[in-house]
Amino acid sequence: MKKLIMLLLCIFGVFALVACSRGPDVFDYLEVEFSGFDTVGRARVNLDDGALEYTLFGEDESLMREMFIFFDGLRIDVSDETGLSNGDSITVSVTVPDGSDARGGERTFTVEGLEEPSEIDDDRLTEFFHVTFDGMNGFGYAEVASDPVFSANAEVLVPESGELANGDAFIIQVNDISLLYEGIILTGTGRASFVVSGLTELNVLTVQDIQNNMTLVFTGTSGRGEATITTSFGSELDRVDFEVQNNGALTNGEEAIVVLGENGMEQLRDMGYAFPDNEQIVFITEGLHNVARIGEEIANLEDVMRVLMEELSRQYANDYEYEDRENTARVGARVFGNRYEIEIETVYYRDLARDDGLDIMLGPGLFPEPINLDGTLIAIFTVREFHKWPSEVEEFEREFILAFGFVSMFIDDANVVNVAALTTASREFDVTYSLMSVRQMAEGLGYVEVMIVD
Repeated sequence: MKKLIMLLLCIFGVFALVACSRGPDVFDYLEVEFSGFDTVGRARVNLDDGALEYTLFGEDESLMREMFIFFDGLRIDVSDETGLSNGDSITVSVTVPDGSDARGGERTFTVEGLEEPSEIDDDRLTEFFHVTFDGMNGFGYAEVASDPVFSANAEVLVPESGELANGDAFIIQVNDISLLYEGIILTGTGRASFVVSGLTELNVLTVQDIQNNMTLVFTGTSGRGEATITTSFGSELDRVDFEVQNNGALTNGEEAIVVLGENGMEQLRDMGYAFPDNEQIVFITEGLHNVARIGEEIANLEDVMRVLMEELSRQYANDYEYEDRENTARVGARVFGNRYEIEIETVYYRDLARDDGLDIMLGPGLFPEPINLDGTLIAIFTVREFHKWPSEVEEFEREFILAFGFVSMFIDDANVVNVAALTTASREFDVTYSLMSVRQMAEGLGYVEVMIVD
């Protein structure tokens, strides 16, 4: 018996000596903390490195290098640090540098102490938002206020702010994944629903309201007519932006449709009015000038040509004069001045002018102010000009191509042009222009040759 006791004491002594010779267990100097909420908990390992340092190295400054080498090589790893639930197990691994007396290894820890999150259903979710509605019915706005936890994780689904109407469902969707970290679980759809209310009702303008207080003034030529809008509401409605569809291409007898301009709907809304989207404000175009479609449709074309030739004769008249430089009486002693030989080549007509309002057939800067160039008839002439000084033989001066005619030839219901109200236009083309070039130029500008019956 004494021998057995002695043997056990020897064995215990050996183990004691071995244990005393081994370094400290790093796990004795670390602590695992769990924080957060169940299912999204976090694990954190805290090491009391000061105590471990003192145990290993004491206060011996000569071991400073060994201390730095130890802590630089010490590794602590955790199998799972986030997304933890109460009851989960995590593994902490400690690896110590080679040659160190300290002991590492692995230990398993059970997650505990995580807080239970609060459960919020859809009905209760609305309590965390304060929603107010403002503006006009159909164009309302929503202002949303909430706890920062919710506002950072919420978005408005439908409808868009600025388009709200009384009775609409205003829905806010909340992202519950982010809320878990704040200790909140959404048990429903995560949607907070509100009913839009309290928006101001708009006064609806009817087509008749607008037509009774609107006038269209038509100007220009049928087919290219324009309309100017004037209103007489006698209120702020006179500032509303209206415009005419197809303005600049209006035709007598056809509809001129008035619509709200780019800012018109917003202007009406700001004034407390609305206008139905499917309604049209229609006026009948009238009072525009009419022009013949082709030159042959002019009922009194022969009269127009006669007046044209008469005007040409006046502007290019032979002006030889009799003069007696010594006596005031005319005695027919000498002649001087210009004489013209004029030959008509062809006649052209165009119903509607170019969109840019220019016409090089009639010369740049011909008119001192803008003029309607619709309904233009021009005749093309070859002109030979002669000149004579007193007591000298007549000499050939030049030859040129002349475009001469009328613009703004408006017709009445019988297709008759008022020859007493014709506006003359002309252009001389110098020797660098051939007759063929002038004709091609006219046709390129939309002029069509007119068949003149002698």
